[in-house]
Amino acid sequence: MSKDLSEGEKGNPVSDASAHGDANRARLPRISSADAMETWANSQKGKKLYIVLVRYHGYPVFIVGKYVDANFEGTPLFHGDPAKKEFGEQLLSHVDTFNNDASSSLKGGVVQQASYAFDYLENALGKFDDGPFFLGQFSLVDIAYIPFVERFQPVSVDVFKHDITEGRPKLATWIEEVNKIDAYTETKLEPQEIVDRFKKRYLSQQ
Repeated sequence: MSKDLSEGEKGNPVSDASAHGDANRARLPRISSADAMETWANSQKGKKLYIVLVRYHGYPVFIVGKYVDANFEGTPLFHGDPAKKEFGEQLLSHVDTFNNDASSSLKGGVVQQASYAFDYLENALGKFDDGPFFLGQFSLVDIAYIPFVERFQPVSVDVFKHDITEGRPKLATWIEEVNKIDAYTETKLEPQEIVDRFKKRYLSQQ
């Protein structure tokens, strides 16, 4: 699909799930129901499309991923291996917990309390050994987590002088590999912009 399924709402500058800047959001269609998604997807068939992030508006993200795999050509977002499928759905169900735990620690100024959230990712990245991604090969799970991690990392380093990849080699490699994907890097926010937004929102009145 085109680089996002949703226009998205302007939200937390650290944990906002959109991988786009404000200028890009204005050009993207808002898709807020399964029927609307199907109509839009049908209109895009025959085009070369990319998915960077799915904002699912109440629909489980793996359901959206399965729809894409069933209706579009290209690298599947879900792998056929039963063990990877089960683990992928487990990881997707944990996205909100990860985001809430990590962002709460940053907003509270105690970044070290987020260590277990990133340890969870480090351990998950060691589950399969056939690639650097969560399911070995790139999948919807990576798409779900990277927009959050890309915000936590520069804020942790710049504001709290804490590197979330320290002692987590698999997490460091994963971030490096995701940043080799053009469809992702073309839409990500600049790290300094993320830091500036965080400082303005949470530190300006201190």
